[in-house]
Amino acid sequence: MLLTDKGSIEGSDIDSDGSTQLRRPRKQRNTTLQDPMKDAQELFTWTPEQKTLAIRLWSVLGSGERMVEMDALLASLASFIFMQYPREPLSCGFVQFLAVLGIDREIGRLRTAKNYSFILAGVVYCVRVLGIERLLPAGGRDDQTEADREHFTEMREKCLADGSFSPISEMINLLAMGKHIGLNLGNSDNVY
Repeated sequence: MLLTDKGSIEGSDIDSDGSTQLRRPRKQRNTTLQDPMKDAQELFTWTPEQKTLAIRLWSVLGSGERMVEMDALLASLASFIFMQYPREPLSCGFVQFLAVLGIDREIGRLRTAKNYSFILAGVVYCVRVLGIERLLPAGGRDDQTEADREHFTEMREKCLADGSFSPISEMINLLAMGKHIGLNLGNSDNVY
């Protein structure tokens, strides 16, 4: 509040009986509409292939062709699973997702190892199932050759193993760290 040169208080109204009623200053309205996803779109790391696959997935959803939708979904997810990143884990969109998954909105801080490890273990399981389905589709198992199995082994070592600078490698390291923290805190039943 400021006292003006006329003796009135800026940001207040003076009633007829001489009492002063304070009022809140009006907020300036932003007339331009802001995109609520603007920050996420700028911060999330996409590769050009991932953007293209996500756009394709978005366009086929609701088409009624279940196989086309499933193929587009699996291709989009596989683009996040079968990738390697250059030594900075947060340069990968999937690892960024895992970091956000570690935030507990209800308490406004990071989840404890005990509360994050079981979620991460579920994600690891799903990623492995999706990876296998992408490399060795269940519908074509009878027709798969030795070359298909060799390709699976090569991709597993490249993108689905620990120490491969891939999202699954980061997840396995986080699980190991969560287990280590859990065992050191004496809460081994939950970690086991």
